[in-house]
Amino acid sequence: MRQENNLSADVALRQDEDVLDTWFSSALWTFSTLGWPENTDALRQFHPTSVMVSGFDIIFFWIARMIMMDHALHQR
Repeated sequence: MRQENNLSADVALRQDEDVLDTWFSSALWTFSTLGWPENTDALRQFHPTSVMVSGFDIIFFWIARMIMMDHALHQR
C-alpha cells in the first residue's frame, strides 16, 4: 500500500474495522429488501422467487451465495 501510493513510513495507516463484504451483503439482498427479519407480507409473497435473471459471470459470486444464505437463515 505504501509503495503503490508513495507514502512514507511516518504516514499513519489503519484498516477500517467496520467493513461488510460486498458479496455477503449482496447475498442478503433478496430478503432484506422485503422486510426481513420481520415476516412481512412482501416477504411471504415474493420470497423465494421462481425466476432469477442474471449474467452467467456472477452466478457463483451472487446467485449461489443468495441461495446458500437463504438456506442458512430460513432452513429452506
